[in-house]
Amino acid sequence: MGMKSLRTGLLLLRNPCLWVAPLICAIFGYLQISSAFGESGAFLSEKIGFIWLLAIPFFLAATYGCVKNDDYSICSYLKMGASGYFRVLIPGVLLFLVAVILIVLAFVPLMSGGGELLPFIIIVVMFVPFVLLTFFYDTAAIFEDKKVFESIKRSLELNGIKTAEVISFYAVALLLLIIIGFGLMILWSGLLTDQLLPLVDMTETELNQIATDPEAFMGIIGDYGILMTSFIYALGIFVSVLVLLPYKAAFYRDVLLNAVPVEIGSAGGIEGVGMGEYDEKGRWYKYS
Repeated sequence: MGMKSLRTGLLLLRNPCLWVAPLICAIFGYLQISSAFGESGAFLSEKIGFIWLLAIPFFLAATYGCVKNDDYSICSYLKMGASGYFRVLIPGVLLFLVAVILIVLAFVPLMSGGGELLPFIIIVVMFVPFVLLTFFYDTAAIFEDKKVFESIKRSLELNGIKTAEVISFYAVALLLLIIIGFGLMILWSGLLTDQLLPLVDMTETELNQIATDPEAFMGIIGDYGILMTSFIYALGIFVSVLVLLPYKAAFYRDVLLNAVPVEIGSAGGIEGVGMGEYDEKGRWYKYS
């Protein structure tokens, strides 16, 4: 199921408007990483990241809206982006705040003298499931016109209704990210071979020091290395968003849209609650 949706999503890329979101994300990514290595450092990088977070809901809503309506014109793109902006932004902000709280709570044991591995275990146990369970809130908001808390609830619900299909989606997405990441690491290492060569002769202590000191690493790779690192980072974002965004939209439209729980009937049998349809306001009507 995941591979079928991936093929469908890739075919959607023949529509030029679906390349806009990846391009915008790549530009923001390049500016963020290059500014982090520049004189302004983290200050400007954080500002760019904040603007990025405010801008991306427009392009997500626009992309999902075009796939939903099967209309890939520039007018439809702009219209769907404007109409769905806050339906993606507001729950996204709420989920971001919850994620920050979870991360802070995860590092409380470390600040109180606990084990160094404990925070990462807590993140895996709490943060990762949180992200996966709420991952489809934005598609629910656009494809089913859900409001703030309804879109989050719908994402949680879909993970229970279509568990096998969702696991298949995540497995394919993870495989894609591994392939993209591995390929980019090879490309990055090839472009910076001369700059990274001094690391071979360093001791373990020196390598650990460089790993915790970004300025020292920047001094080793130089301006060329910073430029190539920023480019590879932006390229990775571009390819990832280009592939995963239409994949997610196609998967939601073809697999998750209109999915409803199966209820147990009074006689002990299973009632097909899925036999019905949504109206234009997102209300479910069961066939008699």
